[in-house]
Amino acid sequence: MFDLPVDTKQHRREATRYRNYLLGLGFTRIQLSVYGRYLINADGVTWLGERIGVTIPDGGFVRLIAITDNQWVTSLSFEGKSLVEHENAPDQLTFF
Repeated sequence: MFDLPVDTKQHRREATRYRNYLLGLGFTRIQLSVYGRYLINADGVTWLGERIGVTIPDGGFVRLIAITDNQWVTSLSFEGKSLVEHENAPDQLTFF
């Protein structure tokens, strides 16, 4: 989750760059300033934290939260007033 300053043209450019950086790291946009990525273990959280921390625009605030697969699938998501199903977790190994 993040909050980034967007009050100037330069801030908006930096916020766009940061969002694109997250997408390049394999994140998916969950909500406007909430992005998620599936990781197979806690080492991945540390690895991502090291990369994300050095790229935060000045004045930005970022919080990384790790939740288990079970916590994710027991959460509820709504679109409007309709309950929507969760996307499936990716396989641990994906080959291209």
